Amino acid sequence: MNQEKRIVSAILDAREQRWNKRLSLAKRYNSCVICLALNIPGTNKNPPQSQLALQRLSQQFEAKLESENIEVTAKVEADSVDGNYIMWVVSSPSAKLKRMTVEIEQHDPLGRLADFDLINSKGITVGRSELNLSPRCCILCEQMAAVCVRNRNHSFDEVWDAITNKLNQVAI
Repeated sequence: MNQEKRIVSAILDAREQRWNKRLSLAKRYNSCVICLALNIPGTNKNPPQSQLALQRLSQQFEAKLESENIEVTAKVEADSVDGNYIMWVVSSPSAKLKRMTVEIEQHDPLGRLADFDLINSKGITVGRSELNLSPRCCILCEQMAAVCVRNRNHSFDEVWDAITNKLNQVAI
């Protein structure tokens, strides 16, 4: 197996481990689990400044939780080949939590890089569509991100440059 295939395999394994960790936390605490990672394409999931961006987005989310008097039951931070991540266990309505994460994704300068995944206490994913919210927009244009990815509307280099520019702004 060549190096790139090994990396891709390790990323897929790490993704599965993260999913299992979310399910385990939801079951253990009988609560919602929010996982924050960054939307980074390719095999380098932890480019320079990504940890700082993750921490800044984490601070934004925790400030929102605090402003709503929502208590965090547990918090997990992990380094991963699939991209570092932070998980929070929270006893609050999943719809309210999802709306909070979407607000960050849409309005924070780093929000387009944020990937907030939410599962409820039963381990069921709560997405934008369940709340009749519009899908995410592409980082480069106003089309739905999923359409641009599926149709390969932009080259990897174009997307990587946009992400790198956003990450470099964190250091400023």
